[in-house]
Amino acid sequence: MKAMAGITSYCPANRPPIRSIPFFSVAMLAFLILASIFPSCGNTDRVEALKKRSLDEDERYLVDYYIKIIEFEKEQFESQEGREKRRTEREQELDTERLNRVLARLEKDPQRWLAIYDRIGKSRSAKGFSNEGY
Repeated sequence: MKAMAGITSYCPANRPPIRSIPFFSVAMLAFLILASIFPSCGNTDRVEALKKRSLDEDERYLVDYYIKIIEFEKEQFESQEGREKRRTEREQELDTERLNRVLARLEKDPQRWLAIYDRIGKSRSAKGFSNEGY
């Protein structure tokens, strides 16, 4: 009996009775849980929208120049001199000011890269390049 007396000493005698949780509280909790789940379901639509957005002129330039670099890497040259000449031509075509401008804008809003990557992938596929490792 002494053991039982020890257990009851931890339970306050004048504790208020346990009340049932009101329906409104349960409904509010369920609403909050559901509301937190549904926005995550919409993220795929948002990502797709970011991928499909229109590129501005500078972003198209970046994609086009990237594809030119890939084409250059795939080209077969008869000599090292021919390869160096072609590389120099490609470098002279590059508008570094324009490229820096678009990269600075993309750095400020990294989600814009989704559309760039999407267009690079589509351009690579259209030209018959593998999309692995780009």
